[in-house]
Amino acid sequence: MVEQPDGSHSSVKHMTAHLEFAKRHLKDSQTMRNRILWSDKTKIELFGLNAKCHVWRKPGTITTVKHGGGSIMLWGCYSAAGTGRLVRLE
Repeated sequence: MVEQPDGSHSSVKHMTAHLEFAKRHLKDSQTMRNRILWSDKTKIELFGLNAKCHVWRKPGTITTVKHGGGSIMLWGCYSAAGTGRLVRLE
């Protein structure tokens, strides 16, 4: 959780916004819900801060990352009809 300048926490604001959205659209028709396409993107770091793995190495071993980068960006979507393709963004 990240504390905001007003003292609130971003995850609480996020959950509250989700709840309000759900309440506003609770009575939407199935036809309306069938027209919605949800999407999101995420960055996955293979090496670095987001990689939470523990590896036992012999003392004195130097860790290296070969072939550069170490992260990928993915985009995906879903709707009432099912899931879309997962796409790697360059």
